[in-house]
Formats: sequence, C-alpha cells, structure tokens
Amino acid sequence: MKKIHLFLILVFTVSGLLAQKPQWVNYTFTNHVTCLQRTGTYWWAGTTGGLIRYDTVSRSIMLFNRGNSELPADYINDLTVDDKGTLWVATHNGLARYEGGRQFSVFGPATASLYSDNVLFVRNEKRRGLWIATDTALTFYDGNAWTHFFADDQGYKLEDITYIFPVAGSGVIYANNNQLKFLNHDSVFMNYDYPGPGVRGLAFDGMNNMYVASNGYAGGFYEMTSQWDFYDKSNSPLADNFVYDLQNDSKQNLYFLHGNGFTMKTANGGYWSRETGELDSRLSNVVTTAIYPDTLGALGLAGGLMPYSLQESYNGGYSSHFTFSPVVNLNTSPLETNEVRNITFFKGQKYIGTRGVAVWNGDNHLVMKYDSGSTVLTNPIGPMEVDAFGRIWVADFSSPEESSPGGFGVINHGKFTEIKGDSILGFPFSGVTAIQWETTGYSPDTSGRLWISYWGNKSGIAWLEGNTWHTFPADAGAPGSFEQFVNDGHGVKWFATWSGIYSFDGQTFTRYWDIAPIHRVTCVAKDKQGNLWFGAKPDKHLGWKGGLAMYDGQNWRHYTTDNSKLPSNWVTSIAVDTNGVIWVGTWGGGVLRMSSPYGSSTVLNSHNSVFDNDHIVKIAVDTVKNDVWFLNDKAGIFVHNAKGIATGILQPKTRPDNAGVILQQNYPNPFTTRTMISYTLPKNPGSTPVTLQVFNLLGQQVETLVRSEQSPGTYYVPFRAENLRPGIYFYKLTVAGHFLAKKMFITK
Repeated sequence: MKKIHLFLILVFTVSGLLAQKPQWVNYTFTNHVTCLQRTGTYWWAGTTGGLIRYDTVSRSIMLFNRGNSELPADYINDLTVDDKGTLWVATHNGLARYEGGRQFSVFGPATASLYSDNVLFVRNEKRRGLWIATDTALTFYDGNAWTHFFADDQGYKLEDITYIFPVAGSGVIYANNNQLKFLNHDSVFMNYDYPGPGVRGLAFDGMNNMYVASNGYAGGFYEMTSQWDFYDKSNSPLADNFVYDLQNDSKQNLYFLHGNGFTMKTANGGYWSRETGELDSRLSNVVTTAIYPDTLGALGLAGGLMPYSLQESYNGGYSSHFTFSPVVNLNTSPLETNEVRNITFFKGQKYIGTRGVAVWNGDNHLVMKYDSGSTVLTNPIGPMEVDAFGRIWVADFSSPEESSPGGFGVINHGKFTEIKGDSILGFPFSGVTAIQWETTGYSPDTSGRLWISYWGNKSGIAWLEGNTWHTFPADAGAPGSFEQFVNDGHGVKWFATWSGIYSFDGQTFTRYWDIAPIHRVTCVAKDKQGNLWFGAKPDKHLGWKGGLAMYDGQNWRHYTTDNSKLPSNWVTSIAVDTNGVIWVGTWGGGVLRMSSPYGSSTVLNSHNSVFDNDHIVKIAVDTVKNDVWFLNDKAGIFVHNAKGIATGILQPKTRPDNAGVILQQNYPNPFTTRTMISYTLPKNPGSTPVTLQVFNLLGQQVETLVRSEQSPGTYYVPFRAENLRPGIYFYKLTVAGHFLAKKMFITK
C-alpha cells in the first residue's frame, strides 16, 4: 500500500470490503444537560458527554460524540438555531454547524474564522447573523464575513464573557468583568451600569423591562425600569434565590431556572407561577440544569429530558397548567459520571472505577454497580485492581501531598468490606495510593500477590500472599511508596516511585536516582522487546524535566518534547498492546503512539482525534480483543479498536499559509453516483500548482481529478462514482504543497 506521510489515524477502520466498523468507541455520561434547543420535531440537548437529538414523533434518541461523528468536542457549552433552521453547537474545541447525518462543519482557528477553539456561547440575532463569544473575543458572523471584537471602547479585553443576549436587528448585550454592555452593528458600545456581581441570564418582558439573573450565593434578579431594583425570594414570588438561568418564551414570558424546576412570570407581570419540586412531586428528585421555553418547551434534567406545555386560560390570563410527560432517559452509556479514574479487565469483564465500581460484560452492558455508605465507594475512586480470585480491591482517592485521607477495602462475592491499616499491618495508615496484582507461578488462579502502597504516620509498601500481609524491614532500602511496578522477565521487579526508579532482585533494592534521566516517576511498562519504559512528571522548581525514559538493559534513552514527538513532559500512563504498539498518555498533550522504540510515532490529541481534551488519566489494554482504553479527564472513556488499524485523512488544522484557500463540502452529500466538489484559490499573483485527489478509507488513491497550474478563483469539479463501492471516501486539495481534506459518503 502506498505510504502517505500526511495521513493521520482515522476514526474509522474497515471490517471487510463492504461493512465499516468504527475504530473509536466513546463511552460518556450524557444525562447532564447543559443547554437545549428545538428544531421542528427534534429536541436537541447539549450535554457534558455529547449532543443528543430526541425525536418527539418516533421517541427515538440519537447521540453525537467525537467517537461517532465530526462533532469537535463532547462537552457542549451552548446551542442556537439560525434563521434557516440550522443548528449551531458551541464547544471548547470549536464552533460546529450541523450538516445532516453525522456531519458537522467546524469553525475555529484552523479556518481563520475564530481566534480560539474555546467557544462559550453562540446565539442567533434574527435577520442579522450569529454572535459568538470565545475566551478571547466577541465575534459576529453574518453568513459571509467574521467580525471580531477583542476590546471595548475603554480598552477592556473581551475575554471569558459570561453571557450574551442578541437584540433583534440592533446588536448584542454581553456580560464581561461584572460589566453589562451593549454593542451595536456600528461598533458602538453602551454601558448599562449594572450593579450586580455577575450575570447568569438575561431577558426582557412584554413591557421592554430588562431582567438580569444575578450570580452568587445570595442570588436573585435585577430589574431595570427607570433604575435598577433587586429582588429575591423575600420580596418577590421567586421560588428560591438560586437562579441558574433566565430566558424568554415566544410571548415574552420570563422563566427563572432553579435547581429543581422554574418560576414563570407573565409578560405583563400580572401572574407568577412556581413549578418546582417543593410543589410538584415529579420534580422533587431531579436536578434541573437547562431550560428552553417556547410555546412548547422542555426542562433539561440531570436524569434526562422532560417536555412540558404552557396553556392559556379562556379569560385571557395565565394559569399554571404545565403538563409533564414521563422523563426520557438520554444516557446510552453504562457510565454514571464522566469522572472515570480507573479501569481493569478480568475474564471478559470490565471493571470501571468512578463513584463506585461498575462491572461491564463483553457486550458493554452494566452487570453490577458496587457502592455503599462507605466513602471508599461513594467518593471518586483512586487505585483499583481485580485479583485472580475475582476480588475487587479498591481505595478512595488519597494524596499525601494534599493530606487527603482515603479508605481501602475489598469487594468479595458482592460484599464490600473496608480494611483498616491496624487490622492488617498492626498500625493505622491514612490511605492507599497504589494497588497492583502480581501473578506468581504457573497457575494464576491459585498463586499471586497483592501489592499496596500506603501512607500516614508510617508509609511504605506491603503485599498480601495467601492470607498473610508482609512489609519490608526498615533496613531493606525499599522506597516509601510506589506508583506501579513491572517484572522484567529475569527475576527483577522495577518500581516507579515519586522518589525515582528502584529495582528489586528479591533480596536487594537498587535506586537509579543518579543513573536514570528521570526522577518523579509515575508509571512503568515493558514492551515486546523487553525494553522498560518509565514515565515521569516534571518539576520546574527542582529542574526535573520529566518525560519518557527507555532502558534496554544497558543504556538509557530520554524522550522529551525537545528531542521527540512526545507532546507533553508529564507522562501519566504507558501501555503496550498485543501488536507491540507503545501508547504513552500525557497530561496536557494527548497520546503518543509508537509502533516500536525506534519506529514511527503519531500524536493523538483533541485536535486530530476523538479525545475531548488532552489530559489522559490512564491507558489500559484489553488483551482479549486488543482494544486500547483511554480514560480522558472528566470526559469519559474512549476505546480504540487496534485490530486492523486503518489509515486515512482526518482534516487537520489549516496552516497559516493556507489562509484564503477554501475547500467546500461536496454537494450533494451523501450521494449515489455524482457529486460536485468546489474550492476557491486566493488572490495571489501568478498561477499555483493544484492537485485534487480522492482516497478510500485505507488511504489508497482512487482517482486524481485535478493536477495543473491554476489561477485565483473558484472552481467546480464534478466527481462520478458509479464504479466505487458504498462507504466513506476523502477528497484532498493540495495547493502549493499544503493540503485541505474533507469526508464524503457514497450510498447505493
């Protein structure tokens, strides 16, 4: 197969000639709703685990995330619908426009449209365009041009805007640095002299009075008539003082969102209605996180989506006729939170450490969820391990550096037992920071040791063999703790510790502080050639670079961001799959994939892969299926199907010298036999070498459509696919040595 160096690992792999199987699977908890919108019969729910589309007619649910679509991030910040009925999605990895199917067009720094990937708000101004707030600017998009505002008329930077409210035909009201200002289309700013501490929502009633939901513990709302007046539960019908959002419906009625319901105020102020858990039992056990009021509206709840309708009474006033339909469960994942700390595999089962221990079977169905009144299982799980007897050893998250204590215990035959240090070691400990099972002998079901690292007034390493706990004597030279260890196959155990690398030959400990190139060591693994890999955390105050170290038995090799493709010097996890591929997880840089110690390497991060952010907590390999599991910080689990890895084009970030080159999405798409591809070349003097090629999912070229020198302008190139099989293809435009690429779908 022709090798194409610019190709990146694709989010799909091939299973057979006709069937296509996703190479990535994304498990995220999707019931925490952050925002809501409605288009026709669809409810759209932005969540912390993807975008949900709920069809009110068929009552079907469709989930979009980075593992199954072109959505740029799973954490959705905001949603809006433009005048054409198109959905726009604000994420912390770009602004996305829904194109149908599972396709999204993404706007960010790569397309020279936005100056930041972190999009906080997107709102539609009727008949004018979109207002977009990022962490660096306020931007207006009229459908053709992008106008950016980086500072106001007084020089205050428009960073981290907390709320925006477009005023139809006029401009936008925005909150920034506890200021409330208006920006019109002539770039003129006006200050509202808002007296509150912050803004959680903004709306106008039918008499054109402005209402602002106040941010803070002693919250409420401000009303501006001839002056600003403050109201809370004590002097208004407001249900409680914790107002999380404020919005209008189509009749200018106001809706104040609370923790478990809302308060409605009519447009003329003549009627207030409370719809909260204190008055309606159907809302008493839910946490309301988003609201989208209209003639028909919905409450987004932590447990799902709850539609309601507002009815007008015959006398022309309003009554509290809110009808609630049954809760719709949005979550299609076995996860109950995206804060996943640990994962391990045993006999086809997956054990997930979150707020409790979830056990999945081979079909990814939840078999059992272990939790209890003990803080060990109700708090975020720290280290976790399953031994050869099926016992689940687990500890609450604890840290000696933060003086954060944690419990320790075991789940055996469905029963959890908490274990105290004095009952097994003869003295108490404050917490357990590492747990690891070691198989010994030829029968892993009957022989092995469980190792733990404990801390407190005494700290050290202990192991359980049979029914007896052991510790090293004080004069053994053992480290005070360990993060992970590996056996090198020659009878030597290698420990990764925060005080350096140690080896133990069964009798003597050897410390490699002045020999190994890393010090604060976080993880260790052994590759197929027997090389040992150690990851470390940097410490700039002590001059420790961190990074990745390899030991081949004689020599050390140090990988850092300066001399390799390692994306971050803070290495959190290392795993080797059954094909010998080395996966290195980092904090802040994503994942480094190495085919071998001296082979090719690729970086996977939130810009070129399915990861929702670049913070990797842990990597684990399911050796039965050779799937690689990645725990992405507070973003759930991403699974890579490593069998038959496909290569193809994934649209990269455009380089600065690509500015002005535009590659449009082919139309129609999907298509059966014919489609049209268009692109625009910038107005540069002279002609430019241009190539337009089509590739299949394996990265094989199937046709060259253009190979010539072309002048500036817009070109339309027809593409016929009568002889191609149905599936996913890519077209790549190369201009002066730099390329853009997009995905297209052929159906039959």
